[in-house]
Amino acid sequence: VGLKWHRVSSPSCCDSPRNAMTSSASAGDSAPEPVVGECRLCLDSVLDDAKTEEEGRLTFPCSCSAPVHIGCLVRWQEAQGERAVEEQRSIDEYVARASTCEVCGARLVTDGVRPRPLATSAICRAHGGIGKVALRRVPTVSRASRNFSEFAAVEGQELEIIEQDTSGEFYRVRALKAQRYREEGTVSVAEGWIRHIYLEWPKEVAATASMPAPRMPAAFDASGRGPGLEEDDEVGEEWEEGEEEEAEVHDLELEAETQPDVEVEAENVVEVRAENVVEEEAEDDVEEDTEGQEEEETDKEESEEEAEEAEQEGAGATRQAAEPPEGENGRTSRQARPLGLAA
Repeated sequence: VGLKWHRVSSPSCCDSPRNAMTSSASAGDSAPEPVVGECRLCLDSVLDDAKTEEEGRLTFPCSCSAPVHIGCLVRWQEAQGERAVEEQRSIDEYVARASTCEVCGARLVTDGVRPRPLATSAICRAHGGIGKVALRRVPTVSRASRNFSEFAAVEGQELEIIEQDTSGEFYRVRALKAQRYREEGTVSVAEGWIRHIYLEWPKEVAATASMPAPRMPAAFDASGRGPGLEEDDEVGEEWEEGEEEEAEVHDLELEAETQPDVEVEAENVVEVRAENVVEEEAEDDVEEDTEGQEEEETDKEESEEEAEEAEQEGAGATRQAAEPPEGENGRTSRQARPLGLAA
């Protein structure tokens, strides 16, 4: 399951002879010829533990040069499902990954003919933002950074349409002189998946084609503001925060891929972020406790000051009541002395 697949560069997966029975046999002329070769997953030509003849059949489900046993492919898809459960991925992402080659990016078609796209080319429309649309590794609406490549299609760029997914919402495209999404520089050619809402079709196709409704809005609206919901600022702020987090994880993953000597473990980025969140929450709790203690101490000091003032006022009133009254000449009046006593 974890082995690397060898990739073959073909003009188009739809024109490749090693592509899910798209040869003359797929037209019904004759039965497909048995594939001879070595499975790229089990590295054997015969699948010993195959329960049925179908499981042991070798096929070319994508654009890669080496075949794969149907049984090995099913096990790989099951492993994708287990990983999706462990990492709590969405069902949409699981289905997309299980039905897409992780090397060449083509859909895995083991039976029947790969459907051709509506047109051979289309124009990229980024709808604002930075004028770029990141190409996806798999056709999923999930915005997790692991689903995006480092390359992008730019506003007004003509793209070659290679194939479409089963939903009709995603198309695999080939971009010449493709720009990097977050860095400077270009590559001669890049392939990836893009949603149909970022494609402008030729007039003759747009007039007759029926596109499915997008399952989520575009990343940017016409004014360049995400996520295409002008009336909901709170949603926009949450989307922007999510995009920033995904961008940070994506950059760290690229750094780990391009600079092996850098001590960056891209796989643990999400865990580190979760730990940071826990630490931040703990710090917030400590700050709240400290503020509460400070408020209690302040209230206690105020209460003590008020009690002291009240005590002082009470003592003053007692002294004032104990003092004898003054006479009219300002001196204290004395009681009359008894008669017969010397003055």
